[in-house]
Amino acid sequence: MSLSYELAKELKDAGFPQLGNGYALIVDNPALFDNEADRTCTEISWERYVLNPNEKYGPTLYSPTLEELILEVYKFSHEVCLQSLRDVPNTWAAATCWGNGYEDDWQRGKTPVEALAKLWLTLSRENAELAQ
Repeated sequence: MSLSYELAKELKDAGFPQLGNGYALIVDNPALFDNEADRTCTEISWERYVLNPNEKYGPTLYSPTLEELILEVYKFSHEVCLQSLRDVPNTWAAATCWGNGYEDDWQRGKTPVEALAKLWLTLSRENAELAQ
């Protein structure tokens, strides 16, 4: 399962690699995309998108796989924890380690991919702040 277009755009804008074994999220109706009710996308394999340059696609973003997200998060921290929350249905949480247990340290999502994407964004921002 891939990310929402908005979260995929956040990843791209933050510098997440835009190639791999993930998915292409293609805007179905670019003219109506500014209207929140019309933000629908078609998902195809990134390979199909790249290998068919003559097909007419709308605006497209890359949605990484779970494995790609784990590897990218791992570049920030060698301790990555991902868990399904039993008390909150359809919710996953990701953090860099078991750490101090503060809830603020955990990024949540409806899928493991979404939780890890949010964790990567958080770590990327923190890393950028430290570099300044």
